[in-house]
Amino acid sequence: MSELVKKYTDLGVKKDKIFVTNNPSIATWSHTRMCVVGENGIEALEIIPTNDGNHEITTKNNVRVSLLCYDTLPVKQINNSNGIIITAETYGKPYFRFGFIPDEKETYGYHTTEIKKGVLGTLSKIQEELDELKDAEKQESKIMMMVELSDLYGALEEYCLNQNITIEDLRIFSNITKRAFKNGRR
Repeated sequence: MSELVKKYTDLGVKKDKIFVTNNPSIATWSHTRMCVVGENGIEALEIIPTNDGNHEITTKNNVRVSLLCYDTLPVKQINNSNGIIITAETYGKPYFRFGFIPDEKETYGYHTTEIKKGVLGTLSKIQEELDELKDAEKQESKIMMMVELSDLYGALEEYCLNQNITIEDLRIFSNITKRAFKNGRR
């Protein structure tokens, strides 16, 4: 067992839930072959039979998996999942870097659930960014949470512009609300 895999199993991750990639950020997973493809001599293309008795060369059973940095290791979540793809590349930081293997029909990119896209400048965009923040928190990825908080701020800013409200207006009233709660009066 490699030192990298041992790092995860020593903390309780089941060995059969761990797959290794040499890539630092994105790996390609084959749902039909149940392995990382496109590296280590494993071709990303596969030949599959078609309904008419022929065969096709395709990558349609493959999915890209983003490898994210985590401060903590969600062992229970990993052991109850399809597994994770791990990499040794953490750019010198004390993180765990891995991506969850999605279900065959679940290809959500960075997120673990489908998130409805919103329209910038509307409440739907604020909801999209809030849903993405909740998912980042669920994944226990502080870096992703910071990105989603930044996106949420931008969505709020654009919504305010459409309502002729400035972010400064929000800040002023937020301070008034804080004062009211601090004083126990509204």
